[in-house]
Amino acid sequence: MKKNKVRIFVLLYSVDKKLKDYGIKPIIEDLNMKYKNYRKKVTETSDIVQICKDIDSVCQHHPLKSKALCLHKSLVGYMLIKKLGYDIAIHIGIARETFEAHAWLEYNGKVINDNEEYIRSKYLTTFKS
Repeated sequence: MKKNKVRIFVLLYSVDKKLKDYGIKPIIEDLNMKYKNYRKKVTETSDIVQICKDIDSVCQHHPLKSKALCLHKSLVGYMLIKKLGYDIAIHIGIARETFEAHAWLEYNGKVINDNEEYIRSKYLTTFKS
């Protein structure tokens, strides 16, 4: 458990640098190529739920916590969960009524790192991996 949190801590820095240097699209494309042959047979979601909880926990105390917002968290989750072989999707959407964007993860069509009802009522997906 602690090993995973250390990994998350470091990945937040890596994601922040990659976002600055390359933007989101090349990061997603690279991850999809890297993990395209990973396939998990079991659809047990406890692994991915725990990863999302660990990411939230690490972000509360991370030096980048003011930056480690939804996009950073979702990208780190996407990396870790994709590596386990789950067919995870990252979504980026815009708010229906205000000028705002948000990122979240979905597994089997369900939001896993945020409140599903809130996401569905407030955001329209504009990008999906």
